[in-house]
Amino acid sequence: MSKTDPELVKAFLGLETALVALEHMEPQREPDNVLMLAIFTVADDAVYELIDAVSSHRLTSRQQAALRDRVARFEALGTAEIRSSLRRYGCAPAPRRVAN
Repeated sequence: MSKTDPELVKAFLGLETALVALEHMEPQREPDNVLMLAIFTVADDAVYELIDAVSSHRLTSRQQAALRDRVARFEALGTAEIRSSLRRYGCAPAPRRVAN
């Protein structure tokens, strides 16, 4: 049995944490709530960075499946569309990256 890289474990935990935060937010319902927009933006940016971090490792088939599952959950949230809508009304900064 191989030992999992602690950096990879931290990245997966961070990814899960950011996804859970995004899944429980609806920033489009409170476009004037600066704190919610800030947390939404940080969590959204973190997901992109953590997907990159996890993808840069050599993954087992289980880890690849877990990553695919999290990417699918992220895509289902439609955060790019939410950010576009909020930006149109001057409520949210542009994402650091523009691709899922």
